[in-house]
Order: sequence, then structure tokens, then C-alpha cells
Amino acid sequence: MHKSLAAALVLAVGAISAASAAETWPLSRQQVFDASGRPLLVPRVAFFKAGTTTPLAVYSDAALTKPLAQPVKADGTGRFPRIYLPSALYAEAVFGPYGDVLWRDDGLGTVPPTADGDGDGGTVDPTAIAATGDVKWRMDASIMPGWVQMNGRTLGGAGSGATELGSATASAAFAYLWNTFSDTVASVVGGRGTSAASDFSAGKPIVIPTMQGLIQSGLDDMGSRARPVGSRPSRT
Repeated sequence: MHKSLAAALVLAVGAISAASAAETWPLSRQQVFDASGRPLLVPRVAFFKAGTTTPLAVYSDAALTKPLAQPVKADGTGRFPRIYLPSALYAEAVFGPYGDVLWRDDGLGTVPPTADGDGDGGTVDPTAIAATGDVKWRMDASIMPGWVQMNGRTLGGAGSGATELGSATASAAFAYLWNTFSDTVASVVGGRGTSAASDFSAGKPIVIPTMQGLIQSGLDDMGSRARPVGSRPSRT
């Protein structure tokens, strides 16, 4: 019993955040109502890079491979489709059925909607959002969008032959591994070149450090004097 449980936990070991972690727009699958509480028919929304008038591409899938035409139109009941945004600050402009501006917001972030579902995004501590290089544990072997298993396989760009993730969305994770670890920890197949960007562009995959059969632990000298092996932390 204990052995099978341990195996399941090891199979779903921590993951390295890939570049394209995406969140859904808070008003995805929601309706916009008028002052009388009736749903507006076919409202539209356009997205921009925060602080600019430059359009920001949004998508219908979490992998960010299927761009949506903008402005994105709601259906006949006033309900918006599922809209995925890249991990970046953005601005939104929502229009009524006759092109009237319902609201504009700038400097928003791709954060999970608030628990009350009012769609305003709330105030979220940015340190609570996963960033490239973060690690987490799962109780099953499923792979969430924007994450890869730490299993000793490889990641790289499309056409790189990477065994775990071969996609343009892996560029940030590739750069993180390349710049953070030596070749003994995260080796580049075919040898390291002059930079992470050049190796990624050259189609070289990089090995993801493995957590197979391992457990998390802390460095004994991270910020204070090293603790002797086998010692226990003091109690107060």
C-alpha cells in the first residue's frame, strides 16, 4: 500500500513553469447586463498591451495556438466565449451592441477571477502567481497547460525533437534552465552554444532535471550557518 502510494506521488512530481502559462479572461462564459438587469445582445471586447493601443493577441485555447479575431463578440445571449490571455499586463475595452463603450480598463493582469465571480479580478499578490521556474506537486500524472513534468526528458522549440515539450511556448523555460543550471544538471543535446536564445533557435533540446525517486529538501546553508547532518531544528 505504501509503495504504490509513493510511486503515484513520484510519477506526478514537481513541474517547471513553461513560458505560456495562460489564464482565462474573468468574463469568459459570462453575460454583460444593462442597467435594467437584462443581458446585452452581442457585446464585444478588444484587448491591448497595457498602457498602449497595441492589440494583444488572445486565444480560444490554453496552449495559445488558436487566436481569436478581435474584437471578440459574445453570442446572441450576450455570453462571451472562453478567452485565454498570455501572462502579461493587458488593457480591455468592452463595447455594447452599437459600438458604445461600456468600460475601459488598463494595467490589468492575467489572474484568476475572484471567488465571488464578479469579474473584476480583485487584488492579487503577484508573488502568488506561478512564474517560470516554480515547482509544485500533483497527486496524479496529468499535465496542466504551462507546466511540464520533471522527469529527465527534454524540452525545446517546435521541430527540436524534444521528448517532453517541443513548442515555441517552451522558450522561457528553456532559457531558465540554460541560464540557471550547468550542463551537468540541465544538459543541452548537441552541446551548449553561446546563449540560450541561439541554442533554442538552433533547435537544440535541453534536459529537464529529474525528480524521479527523489524528495524535496532544503539547503542546509541557505541564509544561515550550515546545520550538522542529522541534527534537529531547535524548538521554542
